[in-house]
Amino acid sequence: MNSDSDKNEFPNLSVPKIALLELTYSCNQPCIFCSLPWLDASGTYQKLPELSAGKWLEIIEKLVTSGVEEIMFSGGEPFARKDFPEIFKQASVLQAKAPVFDNSGKIVGMGSKKLEVSVKTNGQLIEKAAVAMLAAKKPKIVIGLPGLKTYGYHTGGGDVKKALDIISKLSEAGLTVSVEICVTKTNLSELSETILAAFTVGTKNFFLNRFLMDGRGKVAPDLSLNCEEITKMLDIAEEACKKTQITILAGHNIPKCLITKKYELVRVNSICSAGVDFFVIDPSGRIRPCNHSPFSVGAITDLESAISGSYWQNFNTKSFHPEMCKTCPLNHECDGGCREAAHLSRGSLSAPDPLFPPDGVMKK
Repeated sequence: MNSDSDKNEFPNLSVPKIALLELTYSCNQPCIFCSLPWLDASGTYQKLPELSAGKWLEIIEKLVTSGVEEIMFSGGEPFARKDFPEIFKQASVLQAKAPVFDNSGKIVGMGSKKLEVSVKTNGQLIEKAAVAMLAAKKPKIVIGLPGLKTYGYHTGGGDVKKALDIISKLSEAGLTVSVEICVTKTNLSELSETILAAFTVGTKNFFLNRFLMDGRGKVAPDLSLNCEEITKMLDIAEEACKKTQITILAGHNIPKCLITKKYELVRVNSICSAGVDFFVIDPSGRIRPCNHSPFSVGAITDLESAISGSYWQNFNTKSFHPEMCKTCPLNHECDGGCREAAHLSRGSLSAPDPLFPPDGVMKK
């Protein structure tokens, strides 16, 4: 994607502070909603050989000197790698290069800080020894919980009791556990119960992500929420927040024009942080500005070139607003929906989000 001809001068060439490391293609759960590009049935995203533990550690050590302050281990399933404990333990003691601010907020120099580490997992492979390892290092944990009664359907046979049990054990061990719920047309009806079940076993942090039809999910268009169901999702979340006195983040860039009321406890994200706040490294060391991006933009060894390329800079410069959004007074705080969802479903980053008709005009 980044030929010499498209390496233009852009205003923001800085490395995002968060790197999502997809350690492996392997996963113990064939989730129907999984967005990983190598799971697309078309096979257009080539699976190159996975990096060794030693190579991953070399990459992490380079990242922490380049501006990355937080890494999130994911996959596939990170615990599917037998050498994940080695990678995790060594990464957890690293220091990241970070700016030093004075009392006015002005940068006065560069210093160091402990590298923040997160682990995104389905939890099914976490046993007693892994709980002890995680408890010793205190990373942030993100566990997927796509429903209760529908958990097995969404995960291809996963055990919801095991998921709730590991959330409980990790919470009891003093870890901050967040639950990520991919909300689909199938599990929307039990969203409230799912939130309350996770809250009961120790979770105080929730991410709601509407299902996007990418990766393996391309074969399940019937799981997609429509505009009315997006509102229902937010309403249910707000009521759950009131019952539990928590706040919930609703993501995947819900367009501002579809939010019909003010929510007090649900924080609705309408701005894409891909390529700006985070980027992704796949199991072979190729990079993407977003975990939903359908192709790589280069190798981690050429990160600066990838960031300067025109595709990545669409995210930095926000030059991908759909035509229908360009005159909207809210476009400085909204990206018009998920840009990669538009790209995948309609062939362009600047196409209307799939929540809208192809021409962007909502029928009354």
